[in-house]
Amino acid sequence: MPKPARPRSQNADLVPGPIPAATGESQSSQEPTAAVAAALAGQVKAGRTWVHLASSERRAEEIGRALAGLAPDIETLVLPPWDCLPYDRASPSRDVMGRRMRVFQRLAEKTAGRRVLVVSPEALMQRLPPAAALRRAFLRLERGRPLDRAGLIGFARRSGYVWDDRIDEPGEIAALGEVIDIFPADALRPVRLAVAVDGVLGDIRIYDPLTQRSEEGVESLDLGPASELIEEDAADQHETEAFEPRVSGAEHRLPLAYQTLRTLFELLPKAALSQDPKAGERLVRAQEQVQEAYEARTALGLDTEPTLRPAGLYLPIEDCDAGLDAWTAKRLPLRGVTPGQRPATAANPGRAFCDLVDAARQRGDRVVLSGLAHELRALNKALRRGLDTTAEPAADWSAALAGPAGAVLALEADLEAGFVDGDMVVIAASDVLGGRLAERKSATLDLLAQADLRIGDVVLHEDHGVGVLRDLTVVEVDGAARDSLQIEYHGGASILAPVDDIGRVWRYGAEEAAVTLDRLKGDGWFKRRAEVSRHVEAAAIELVALAKAREAATCEPIQPPKGPYARFAVRFAYPETQDQGAAIAAVLSDLASGRPMDRLVCGDVGFGKTEVALRAAAAVALSGRQVAVAAPTTVLARQHFQTFQKRFAGTGVKVAQLSRVVGTAEAKAVRAGLASGEIGLVIGTHALASEGVDFANLGLVIIDEEQKFGSAMKERLRGLARDGHRLTLTATPIPRTLQAAMVGVQDVSV
Repeated sequence: MPKPARPRSQNADLVPGPIPAATGESQSSQEPTAAVAAALAGQVKAGRTWVHLASSERRAEEIGRALAGLAPDIETLVLPPWDCLPYDRASPSRDVMGRRMRVFQRLAEKTAGRRVLVVSPEALMQRLPPAAALRRAFLRLERGRPLDRAGLIGFARRSGYVWDDRIDEPGEIAALGEVIDIFPADALRPVRLAVAVDGVLGDIRIYDPLTQRSEEGVESLDLGPASELIEEDAADQHETEAFEPRVSGAEHRLPLAYQTLRTLFELLPKAALSQDPKAGERLVRAQEQVQEAYEARTALGLDTEPTLRPAGLYLPIEDCDAGLDAWTAKRLPLRGVTPGQRPATAANPGRAFCDLVDAARQRGDRVVLSGLAHELRALNKALRRGLDTTAEPAADWSAALAGPAGAVLALEADLEAGFVDGDMVVIAASDVLGGRLAERKSATLDLLAQADLRIGDVVLHEDHGVGVLRDLTVVEVDGAARDSLQIEYHGGASILAPVDDIGRVWRYGAEEAAVTLDRLKGDGWFKRRAEVSRHVEAAAIELVALAKAREAATCEPIQPPKGPYARFAVRFAYPETQDQGAAIAAVLSDLASGRPMDRLVCGDVGFGKTEVALRAAAAVALSGRQVAVAAPTTVLARQHFQTFQKRFAGTGVKVAQLSRVVGTAEAKAVRAGLASGEIGLVIGTHALASEGVDFANLGLVIIDEEQKFGSAMKERLRGLARDGHRLTLTATPIPRTLQAAMVGVQDVSV
């Protein structure tokens, strides 16, 4: 059992020293992330990397984003952890690994300026690829210099890129003639490489993956990897075009691929350190989750080779404690900092915002408005209307600190929420607007993106039928230039549809060679449209009837006991993501509504659907009702059984499993326990819907990976809770399920 770290002092500041041990006591809320970023901006000195250990991945991202806006002169690096569970079957996403490798590259270089690295406990404890792998993980491309096409494709294969026909996600590459499209794994936009006949790289342009339109050009590109598993160079290998993707989950065996792995402490032996008060708790929980995942993986016996021990890829807690103790501890001046007010919650947010600013000015406080450029314009508009004033721009946080008493300043920085620190009143755009304000785009720039259309796509115009989108062109109408879509039909005839008609144009979803184009001025399209309309109307009537029947249904509300449910929830080792929290809140609201829940939860593998199911099961089981969890395979059912059994330990809820791997005597006992109500939660396969399985008080049925169940079996499972609640989990919903969600027959959380 690892030695716990030394306890921290009990004050409101971020504390120096080694990481604290976790305790069962509740701690006060942490300082706003924007306040932490502002403190870092004022404390960090040049010539040495400063590490801030945040208590969660989300706080790390928020602090890093805020610091980049408050102090543009600081090189702000945020090291994300892998976005998959320990010992998962899936690899981390390519963009996360690309970002991590870019951070490692920057940290390997000394800095003469100010640099801050923000990390979460999960990122801190994970081992890093060796220096030799880092050296071969980047490739520099320059405009006007010869391009080794085979070498570029070979680099992409060795560094984890995926070959695709059309680029739309980080870590993908495609070659079309003399053009090579590649989406750098750590970038926001893909780039297009134009290679001349003589093999010289003629142009490097960033482009929009939706519209395919080229944007700004760049002189060079430092291309990074899409994986932390960098294969050895193979100069004698002749690369062809397309290549197969590597095996999913290969990165979890990094210790076998490299002779040695590094740590952040080895990469930064002389760093300064500050940390969130709750970072210690988080590190302990993360270590426990790694150990639990290792034990579960070992128990399942799925690996053909011995399962790697946690210390191979993750630092033990005593090593983390020693490394943190070796860094120079720093204290951030955060005593007295409080969260800011939120005018958005008032009946009149605009008036409340102006009153807040005016009261601060009257006290002689400096008011700093923060947000993106378009959000600051909205705030200034409110100030002009309410106080007949506008905010003066400030270049950075130091300029804001130097402002005169009573000044109202505007700082372009992406802050999650505002704060108050002495005579500094920081108001974030989200405090006033209630959320983030989307920037409006012109019709021309957003034209093709709205319908996800590309030149050459087969499209359907509601008035003219099936044609091919040939061009986006500008025509002059009554002396004014207007954007238009050129759509070609049978025989080469074409129309120019104005941008106002973009809502009437749909992507048809087939190749041009596979369809017959409609004739302009013919009646074929009108006849087909009328027939389709009749079918759509009949389907709509049926779906509306189903939705009304669901709306009229009632059942007993379920509200879990607050204490036991809260204790169950805090066992989750990770902070809830925004979407995960919203899904859990929606489920709890459904259960308490007095109407039967029928909710679909969509999410990719490893993105937290199981935790949503666990919270739903806890809410029902802790209220005295029974829960049934159905999985399509015995392997998945066994995994769920172990997970649910561990989480429900000590709650008084008895957990059982029912599948073909359960012995006859045990299966008989489980059936008896379900019928008597002794068993509160059962996990199984289709056996749950078999004859002889009766429930005493079933309140919730959870169906995982619903796309792998047949329609008949799925209906039988759903029928178990005919008078109760249903929760469906999937990564790839089938069209019928999506259609039900779209018309209100089923609710959906993504």
